[in-house]
Amino acid sequence: MPLMFVSSDDDWKVAPAKTSAALIKLASDTHADLPALAPENCDVQQIPLSFYKKAKLVLIRDNSWMQPWEGYYFVVSGKHIYRLDGNSNVIYTINEKLGLELTPKNVPDYLIFFSAFILGELGAFPLFVTEKKSKVFSGPKVVKKSKKAFGLEAYAFYDGWMFKCAYNVDLDGVVEMLDDVAVACLADTNHFNPHERLGVVDA
Repeated sequence: MPLMFVSSDDDWKVAPAKTSAALIKLASDTHADLPALAPENCDVQQIPLSFYKKAKLVLIRDNSWMQPWEGYYFVVSGKHIYRLDGNSNVIYTINEKLGLELTPKNVPDYLIFFSAFILGELGAFPLFVTEKKSKVFSGPKVVKKSKKAFGLEAYAFYDGWMFKCAYNVDLDGVVEMLDDVAVACLADTNHFNPHERLGVVDA
């Protein structure tokens, strides 16, 4: 299952065979450090990115050895390809090279994108995204706008916790988390063992 991005997994499209082969070759030629990708074993999916000029997010997965949750993510624009490796400098380079165009409508998508592909010591910072209305949770929303930046609120996951966060996103794409408040400990739910209350210990 690809990363849930923008609205739903339905937005991801399987690349046609010719496009798929071209993207695999481009990725392999540009990133020599990647393991060899066998086109006949690969799935290639793509989704447009509204905040860049004619760019798309591409997922390449070699099913012969990758697990379902694994894959390589790239931003591709023409012959230009950038691998998203968890480093914020990669995204800032893309912003400069491809031309970032943030609006009140697409800046929530940019924050989802940025948070998903920036890695801390314990993983990424994926945001809560939903198409359904909720009285408790909601996807990223713009709460403030100035000539130089957007203020947003969103719920983020990290290290087994869910946080309510406030962000500042500059027009050049620099993201700053201004505040975070823990609202749920998901680790306790995932690791809860009812037998512990009964004094039963796994052998």
